[in-house]
Order: sequence, then structure tokens, then C-alpha cells
Amino acid sequence: MNDGDCIDDVVLYLVLDNSTSMLQPDPSTTAASSSDRLEAQDRVALYAYQQAIEKAGYGFSRVGSDDVLSTTEFRDAVINNSSSSLAETLSDFEVVLQPDVSADEAQKVTVHLITYGYAVDYDKTAFGPNKPNKGMDVAQMLLDVQTQDQIYGNSIDGNSLWQRRDLPDPTENDLFQGDGRPSSNLYSGTEMLGALVGLEHLLSQQVASGDANGFTYVAMTTDGRPERRAWWDTREGPGSDSITGEAVPLPKKLGGDPITTSGLIYNQSGDAFFLEDNSGDRPWPEMQRELNAALDAVAAQAACEDGLEVDVVAMGDAPMPISRRSTPICSARKRSIHPAAVGATRFRPATACRSSGGDRQS
Repeated sequence: MNDGDCIDDVVLYLVLDNSTSMLQPDPSTTAASSSDRLEAQDRVALYAYQQAIEKAGYGFSRVGSDDVLSTTEFRDAVINNSSSSLAETLSDFEVVLQPDVSADEAQKVTVHLITYGYAVDYDKTAFGPNKPNKGMDVAQMLLDVQTQDQIYGNSIDGNSLWQRRDLPDPTENDLFQGDGRPSSNLYSGTEMLGALVGLEHLLSQQVASGDANGFTYVAMTTDGRPERRAWWDTREGPGSDSITGEAVPLPKKLGGDPITTSGLIYNQSGDAFFLEDNSGDRPWPEMQRELNAALDAVAAQAACEDGLEVDVVAMGDAPMPISRRSTPICSARKRSIHPAAVGATRFRPATACRSSGGDRQS
């Protein structure tokens, strides 16, 4: 239920993985007609969205019904138990005002969508009490996330994102596809560092504008570790052509930083090591500090104790070893995210931050 004394506008940040390995199977969707990790991510994103809009005074209702589903009912009816694709299931629902919330009481919902694979992209949308039905358009936007190889195959023809980021022309290494691999190296990579730098930029903007006094919800999914193809990264070793990284800039609305490294790498024992960028700095711990500070600032500005929630969910079933060197992403003061630990629980209300895992083969 919406608490008008505590919750003002609702801001939802969704940080979603659209790397190539998201097309691999996920245990949570084995009974669904679409059993890949994108489908699992759709369910995580939609569940986060349902929780967020409930805080603002909205809910999902079956078309033709007067009843609004509670979080538990929505989870059981749609998220956990649906055997058909989520997009097909969702067509039977609509977003409406909760029965005990008037249009004057309902709040604005703003959704920031950050997607990250070989590059980071960004979209933003919002709706309010005058057009609650627009909430279904937002839900559909969340379900439209695809991997780039799904869209373009083994080519950059028609890929405006590649052009906007001014990425280099593909080489033989980029176009190589190993035997039995579902895709080539062309769209491989997990620009997690860039996604989190962009998230910090948006959170800091929110605090600076004084818009963090309501409910802020950060939900992130990941299929593994921060990773780049070796010839774009600043690491040494097989496949690396130099220790100079390729600049993969963020969208201007995420700050536009030219990210030149994956920032974090793991050895075969699971130990994590920071990588330097082209300037000789270590951007991963810098991102940690700045993101922690931004989250703490959001929490401090929130008008109620539970005004900030952060949730990270792992895709896949292959556990990532826990690093001996702690690399938390977000502040332990509120929630602790660790990208090198396994999160075993899915689809629960985001009352705590769950860790991410799932070994990746790009």
C-alpha cells in the first residue's frame, strides 16, 4: 500500500545485463517456454517494477477485473508460476490505481533503464496518476531488452549504438566464433564498471535536485563478472594486444565518461584484482567510493527509514568464487552488494541486497 506520509515520488533504477551469455539457460525458467536468462531477468525486472509502482499507489489488475494483485499474488501468478513467456502473460494485465488510493494521492513513477553488455545504453520514462495505463508501456519496455547479437547477428550493419560510441571497426578477432559457441566475440563483454559509473551519476543528480525524498529502488541483474575482450582491456595475457584499453564511452546522460578498462579481473583461484585505466588510475575502487557516497546521500535525503532499497540478483546456476579481496559495490550502511558472491534467493521483496554470481563464457 502507498504510505502518503512517507512516500513521495518513486524512482526506480533498473540495471540490466544484455550480454551475449544471457541467451544461455537459467534454472528459474526451466518450466517456461522461454528458458534463457533474459526471460529470468524479465521476471526480476518486472517484479521490481511491481514493487515500485505499489509504493506509488498503483498495481497490476487482470483485464476486466476490479481486483488489484498484491505483491505476493503477482509473484505467484506471474513471476514464479507462469509457464508461457512473460510478455504473453502480461498481456492479460493492466496498471491501475489501487482501490484505496485516489488520483490526488498517487505519485509519479520514474524509471531509469541502464543496459550493459559490450557497451552501456540508457533510457528513461515516467508516468503519473493522470495516465496510469502508461504503466503498461513501461512494463513492456522492460521486457524488450535483447542481446545485440539477437538483433544484428555477427554484424554491426544498422547498429547505431556502435556508431554513437565511436567503436573501432570489427577485426578478425571480433568476428571469430568458436565451434559450438552461440555467438562470436563481436558483442561479447560486460561493461559492469560503466553501468555502475552511470548509475552513480544518476543517483548524484537525483540528490542534487532534491528528488531523493521519496522512495528510491535500485535493482540490478548480472550474469557474471565485469569483463571485456582482451584486446579492448588493459590486462596482460592471452589475446591482449597491449595494455592500452579501448574507450567505450557512456551515454552523455550517464556522464559520458570514456571507460577504458573492465576495472576488475579474477584469476583461476577466484581472487579479484583491480585493473588500471589508460590514465594509470584504478577506477573500480573509485567507483565504489563514489557509488557508496551517492547511495548514502539518497538514504540521508529520504523522508522515511525504508526510502532506499537495493537489490542484485544473479542469473545462471554456476557459482562465482568469493574473492579474498572484498569488492563491495554499494554501501554497507544501507545494503551490501558483492559482485563476486552467489545470491541463491530470487523473487523476494527487496528488503536486502542479494549478491550476484554466475560464471560467464562470453
